[in-house]
Amino acid sequence: MTRSQKLSDKVIHGLGAGLIGHVISLIGRVLLPPLFLHAWGVDIYGEWLVLTALAAQIVFSDLGAGLYVVNRMTQEFSIGNLKALRKTLQTAMALFLLLPAIVFILFAATMLVVPVREILGLGILTEGVAKFVITILALQVAISLPQGLLLGIFRAVGQLPRGVMLANGLQLMQLVIVGVGLTENVGPEWICVFQLVPHVVVGCVAAWILDRQFPDLGVYHVKEADVPLARTFLRPSLHFFLIQIAYALSVQGVILVAGLTLGAAQVVSFATVRTLCNAMKSVFSLVSTTTWPEITRLDSLREFKSLASLVRAVLRTTMVGATLTVFLLHSYGERIYQIWLAGTVLYDKQLMALFLIFLLQQVFWNTCSNFLMAVNAHYGLSKVLIASSVLSIGLALVGAILHGTEGLVIGMMAADLVMPFWLAPYLMKRHNNEFSCVFFVTEIVPPCIVVAVMFFFRPAAFTLLVLLILWWWAGAKQIFRIQPHNQGS
Repeated sequence: MTRSQKLSDKVIHGLGAGLIGHVISLIGRVLLPPLFLHAWGVDIYGEWLVLTALAAQIVFSDLGAGLYVVNRMTQEFSIGNLKALRKTLQTAMALFLLLPAIVFILFAATMLVVPVREILGLGILTEGVAKFVITILALQVAISLPQGLLLGIFRAVGQLPRGVMLANGLQLMQLVIVGVGLTENVGPEWICVFQLVPHVVVGCVAAWILDRQFPDLGVYHVKEADVPLARTFLRPSLHFFLIQIAYALSVQGVILVAGLTLGAAQVVSFATVRTLCNAMKSVFSLVSTTTWPEITRLDSLREFKSLASLVRAVLRTTMVGATLTVFLLHSYGERIYQIWLAGTVLYDKQLMALFLIFLLQQVFWNTCSNFLMAVNAHYGLSKVLIASSVLSIGLALVGAILHGTEGLVIGMMAADLVMPFWLAPYLMKRHNNEFSCVFFVTEIVPPCIVVAVMFFFRPAAFTLLVLLILWWWAGAKQIFRIQPHNQGS
């Protein structure tokens, strides 16, 4: 093993690789739907989306083990315990080959006997085509789990950008192959096969690279797989799974509330404004994703001063990014919204303002939550998020009934403020005393002041934004001072 790169280099390279992935994903979201519609028409494309959504449910067969295992391997690599890392990897690989295979076989067997067209209300695709498509799509998801574990090894050994670029290559291959297939009017049977191929290719390439660079890991073997060790994965993995469920509940549950209580126009307004804000928020998540393995490493090495400096840089970067987004959408949101939707949906300025405040508070506690997950201190967090998602649905329902779309968003904001907004930082403090109340107040108050000025005294906002950027740099530059560490042996 070689001396690691400087932390600042890793962060910059990781962010670059992540941004490339976001661009590829954005191109796919923009280009593929028109190609699907042109090749198949609305009805077949709609039925394809239904089949895709059903097959994707098999992804839950890992029960959150992927996140935990990669965190654990990162910790073991950081302290140079390659024997433990090899055992963890081979145990996880055996689990990720066996469990998805069992779920896939049961799923495929079920598809053979159930009337798919009748259950899903399909009217165009034949029974045979529907069963074939959904089975191949499920196989794709099953294969993606061990392939994802292989890419996770790059993160564990300090080579996050390489793993991200392989994932980007997968996305790009799928985009090109599927795009070409649709331009040739290929049917759903072949498109699902086309989507499968890049997963196999990238998985094989990742295994080949890892075997050449780290032959001691034995990526092609499972001889050191250990059943008692696999059992220790269960509890932390289930808590990661609960966090995934909580996020899904909060997103889908609120949409259900909107559909039950609001008119169609209000639902569209709510969904589109949220999509616009979330698109901006997803860019900030790159910062947390890129620094995740470094947070795991510093925590496992008990380098708490460096850890606090890195977390301050991450939190300050995401909060300032959120503040700049608030400024952009508060000032030019109507123009952006109308260009995006070609004026087909009426812009709700008040709704946008509420969502921007909601965005700021979500970015804060999501960044704190990512820290807790990175250091495997997520047990309390899972309970908080499950309770919060249920509370969010309940308060959103009450708010929607009392005050329509705006009341719905206020209900969501209230649920966040009651639980994760302050409990996530509290759990960080319990894990490490470096994260005191003063630490969090210092990081959240300046952005909140700038946002308040934007809404109530806009002429001074630009000056404060410049000062905020200088404040950000004072904290963010600390990552350049964190020294690299000799990893491995």
